[in-house]
Formats: sequence, structure tokens, C-alpha cells
Amino acid sequence: MTVSDGDKVVTGGSWLTAWFITLAMASVAIFLLPASFNVADDVGSQMILAGLDGFPSAADVPFHSQLLNSTICGLYQLQPSFPWYGLLVLLTTMLGVSLFVRLLLDRQQPTLARLLCLPAFTVLLGHTLYSVTFTSAALLCQLGVFLSLLTLPESQLRRRSCQLSLLALLLVAFLWRWQLSCYVLLLALPVLMVRPERLRMVLLFAATALVLVACDRGLSRLASPELAGSDYPQFYQVRAQFHDRPGGRQAADSAIQAAGWTREDYRMYRELWVIHDNEKFNIPSVATFLQANQAVRPSVWSRIGSALQQSYRENTMSLRIFLPMVLGLCFWHWGSGSWQLCRRRRMTILALLVAIGPLLFLAYFRLVPRVAIPMLLYLAGLVLILPRLDVEDSGGSRWSRPGLAILLILGLLSSGFAVKMLAVELPAQKHRQQQLEDVNRGLVDFASQNFMPVLLRLDTGAGLRHAAMHPLRVPGGFRLVRIIPSGWQTGSARYRQILAGLGADSGHELLRQGVDSDQLYFVQYVEDPLLAEQTLQLWKSYYERNITGGSVVTFERVLGDAGQQGLAVYRLGASQGK
Repeated sequence: MTVSDGDKVVTGGSWLTAWFITLAMASVAIFLLPASFNVADDVGSQMILAGLDGFPSAADVPFHSQLLNSTICGLYQLQPSFPWYGLLVLLTTMLGVSLFVRLLLDRQQPTLARLLCLPAFTVLLGHTLYSVTFTSAALLCQLGVFLSLLTLPESQLRRRSCQLSLLALLLVAFLWRWQLSCYVLLLALPVLMVRPERLRMVLLFAATALVLVACDRGLSRLASPELAGSDYPQFYQVRAQFHDRPGGRQAADSAIQAAGWTREDYRMYRELWVIHDNEKFNIPSVATFLQANQAVRPSVWSRIGSALQQSYRENTMSLRIFLPMVLGLCFWHWGSGSWQLCRRRRMTILALLVAIGPLLFLAYFRLVPRVAIPMLLYLAGLVLILPRLDVEDSGGSRWSRPGLAILLILGLLSSGFAVKMLAVELPAQKHRQQQLEDVNRGLVDFASQNFMPVLLRLDTGAGLRHAAMHPLRVPGGFRLVRIIPSGWQTGSARYRQILAGLGADSGHELLRQGVDSDQLYFVQYVEDPLLAEQTLQLWKSYYERNITGGSVVTFERVLGDAGQQGLAVYRLGASQGK
């Protein structure tokens, strides 16, 4: 296919129009819908960079590049009360969304096919705007750049401003999530397979991004020289295998015993993400557990089936929207004659299979919606574009009534699931934000009785309902307390500095000092009183086995009513009776 052919077939939609549509979508999502961060990881990153957990800030978020960490941390030094982090994540998401919106505006893509994609794209892209996370933001930018390299005509790509804009968006993705972005570079292969004439540009973009990563890792070593002698990077990797990979699931009794744990210890570490006790949860014990658990796990095919089932459960709503849309696109390509006219059928099929490969690989390890949704949108974009990439537009084809009926059914099915996703997610997010308001009032009341109390979460995942924070607002109560970092922050340089400031030289010592302390309190959000009581009993058992040497401990409630929903704060006491 010549350059002129490409210019006839693919012309870019209006960037300005796409941006205004994205701005309108973001305005609705942020100001009219119950927008929030998608997961607690975003809030944890914000707390580190802004010091919103009551402790000194630090450029110490492992997901982000050192350059981005230092920049955001510096911005908070200039204006601490401004929501720099949430605003930057939101702007990055909007840039990525605009690339996908431009695809739907491309008039060289047939109207019927674009209408078929419209409901699914609108809701899934809208999800990334009302449920904001840096992971989706980075993936939307990176994958949107790949689609742009695939669809933009040569005349537009030859412009230096266009090349620099696309390269800048790709580098922004690497700044937010550099490790994941390196892996996702594999998804540029479909572009190379069907657009070999753009090999040089794709390689230049990829090489520039990898040079940025290399320079940034060098900057990280200079900014944090203590990391060279620290075991935190190794601990972080082992912990990630335990929490996020199949090796930590379905723990065998023999693996738990090999690590020196009990079944209740394992539940503390994996279900509650409470891994402060460095004497029990450390690199040797976790590595021993993973190795022993691997040896007794089921067959490979059984593990693959189990992992795929879990990934499907986590992404059920988005897959129900995606699958009818993609089936409709495939049927449309067949019925409209696009597939018959496609000059590169084998290469098109191979490119689609290559795009599916990384998705299936992640589905085996851990495929969460914040990763799955951008990748599904990218795959849908490929299905829309590739069969028609080198086909002249010969006008509208005449569809039979049964063919139109099938397309209509698939379109309505995808639209129905899209509406259902909104009907499920938006009330749930509004409910979580109401819970966050209750937490905020509780923190304000508790802080009025205690100056900057130190809080340790009993349940890291939802202990303070902080994942429901609006990206542009921070509840005032969180600025009146000090919250011990936990989860993936455990063991970091900042974590150790915080513990040292509290007079503890380790996580185990911190837990020990929590007994009969007037400074350290334990906190959880009670949604189900029965589950909350089970969490307390799990903690009580853990303390008596591993911390107090058998002395009985009790959780004395100092905030909140027993059996009632809402924020609960406890003081831990111990007696010598066994």
C-alpha cells in the first residue's frame, strides 16, 4: 500500500473536537457523578508525596518514576493544600481518553461500526474518568499512542509537532507506571506487523522511552543512595508475588508450616494485608512459603483455569460490554465485505492474536479492571481498524434485514450491559463516599480529643474508606491524624523513618509498643459487625501468639458504638492471664 493509499483510507479525527468531548465527559464525571480514586494505591501514593498521612512527605512511590515523584513532591512543597496528585492523574487520563475519542470521530471508519462501538467506549472510557487511577491513565496514553501510529496518515505523521506530541504522551505513560509500560511495549507489535513502513518511528519512540527509564533509574539511585544497601526492592518483589500472583493463592498447610506460620497468620498477611511483623513476614519466610506452595500446587492446566476464572470474575462487567461489541464488529466486517477485500488477512489475524497474548498472560497472573479496561479498548480499536486498514471505501453496503437485526441485537446487548455497569458502580461509589464522610466526621471527633493521634489500620484494604476520596478533594479529618503506612509501603525507607520517629526500630517492635499505649490506636471501618468482630479476633489471636507471648489482649473501643456501622477506634490492652 502506498502513502497516498494510506492517506485515502485513514484520516485522523479532529484532535480539538476529541479534546472538547473528553473535557465534557470529564466535567460530568468529576462534578456531577460520585467520582473517586479507583483503588487505595492512588491514595497511598498521594499520602506519600503530599504527607497527607501526617508524616513527612517523600518522593518514594515505587510505581512512579523518580522524576515524577520528585516533581509532584516539589509541587506540594510549594502549595500543600492544592490537589496536585489528583489533578495530574485526571489530566493524564483525559489525554489518553481523547486519543480513543478521536478514533470514534474518524469519518473514514464506517458510521455503523462506530455507532456499534459508541455505547461501550462511552461507558468504559467514562469509567476511567469517574474511577480515576494512575494505572489506567498511563495505559490509555500508551495504547492510544499505538492506535494513533496505526491510523494517522503519513502526511500528518510527518509533521514534527504530531510526532513530538505522540512521543510526549508515550513518555508521560512511562513516568506514571514505568515497569508496566515496559511490558505493554509488546502491544506495539500489531502496529509493526500491519504498518512495517512505520518501523523506524515505533523503534524511535520505544528507544526514547527506554532511555528515559534508564536515566530515571540512575536518578533514583542518586536521589536515594540508601536503596543500594536496602532489601526493600527485594522485599517488595517477594511481597508482590505473595499478594498479586498465583503463587500466594490457595495456600497449602505444608507451605504455611514451612514458612513458620499458622493458617491465621497467613490470613493476616494475605487477606488483611497486615505485614508489619518483620520477624514473621520477611524475605526468607515469604520465599520459603512461595517455593513450598509451588511444589504442591495443582497441575498447570488446573492453575491456568483457576486463574482465568478469577480474572473473569474481577472483570465480568467490562467483559459483558466488550464481547458483544467485538462480536458485532466481526460480524459487521464479514457482512459489509471488509474482510473479503482485506489484502492482509493472515497478517491481520496474526496481529490480533499478538494483541490478545499479553492480555491472556496478565489474566493468568492478575488482571484487574484498571489494567483490563484500557487493554480491552485497545483490542476493540484493533478489531475496528485492522480489516479495513488498506481497503478503499466503496460506499455503504446493503445489509439484509436479518443481518441488521443481528447487529442491532449485539449493539443493544452491549448497551444494556453498559447501562447495568453504570447502575451498579455509581450507587456503590456514592455509598462509599457517604461512608468516607462518616469516617471524616469520626476522625475530626477523635482528633478533637487527642492531638495528632497515631492510627494503625486493622484492615488495610478498606480500613478508613480512603479509596473513595475524590481526586480533587481531601477530607479535613485526614489532616488531623497520623496514619501508619501499610501494605506495599511496609519496609520502605519512609516507613522505617516513620517508625524510628515513633521510637520503634522495626514493625514487630511497633506492634509490641501498641500494647497499653496512649499514643497508638487501632482503627477500622465497621460495615458488617460480624466481619469486623472476626477481624478483631484474628488480630487478638495473632497478638497472643506472636507479640505478647501468650498474654491475653483486649481491644477497648474508644470511638464508635459496638454492633453499629461506622468508624471504630480501639486501644489495645494486655493482661498476664492466659
